[in-house]
Order: sequence, then C-alpha cells, then structure tokens
Amino acid sequence: MLRQMVIDDKGATLLTVFGLPPLSHENNAIFAVRAALELRTLLKRLVVFSIGVTSGSVFTGIIGSRRRCDHTILGEPVNLAARMMCSPLTANCGIMCDVATQKATREEIEFTEREPQNFFKDAGPIECFTVVGQQRMQSKASYMPPLPGVHFSHFSLPKRN
Repeated sequence: MLRQMVIDDKGATLLTVFGLPPLSHENNAIFAVRAALELRTLLKRLVVFSIGVTSGSVFTGIIGSRRRCDHTILGEPVNLAARMMCSPLTANCGIMCDVATQKATREEIEFTEREPQNFFKDAGPIECFTVVGQQRMQSKASYMPPLPGVHFSHFSLPKRN
C-alpha cells in the first residue's frame, strides 16, 4: 500500500507498507524487498535514490479531530526505515534493511552485512544490511515473481540540480 508521497525541495519521498490487514501474508518482508529490488532496476538509470526496508509492529489508524484527521502509521520500524534511507550507505541507489527483514528473507535474498550504525542518538548501534539482490533459485517450483509496489519502506528521490 502506498501510504504517502511527498515532493519537496529535497526530492520525492514515498512511504509504502506491506502486511496491513486484510492484505497480510505469511512473509510480508519478502514482498517488500522484492519491490525494492524492482524499483532499483526501474529507477537506477533515471535518478539517484535510496530505500530503507524494516519489519516490525506499528500503530496504524486515524489520528486528529473531527475537523481535521488523517490516517497514519507510527512506530520504530517506520522511523528506522527513514533513517536507513538517509544513510550514506544507501546514497548511490542502495537498499538497506534491518536484521528482522534480513532474517525473514535470507533464503531468497543476498545481503552484505554492514557495521552496526547509530541511526538514533540514544539507541546505540543497530545491525543493518545492504540488499545485493535475489539469490539464484535451484528450481522453478520455488520461484515467485516480484510484486509491483515498495514491509515498511521509505523511498527517496533526491532533488536534481
């Protein structure tokens, strides 16, 4: 689900979410990482971008008053994906994910482990991985085609000069 799209002086930012009811699957993380890989394939010749993919529980619902309200998604996974997207490790069309996403997808996706990063001031270093690509499948029976779209992903297209 595309939750939000913002275009400002820093470029375009998309917030997409996988696994919200009633569209939840057994392994939402693999769909998110496949979508990030597909976006990388489509966009890397056009623009510089970065993607952060994280997994976890969040609050989703309506906030505000009767006069002004909005649907929102809040939580540590959302904030961490945004911080990963802004990391220098994703600066050149990179995809970064957290350890929960890596564990959920490691049988199908190839990763490079990075030094733990200090994404938050008081949280200490957080394990992170760069997404390399899909691993070669042994048989066609286990192949599932990528889905269109981008588990909590922030995607950013920096402004061109």
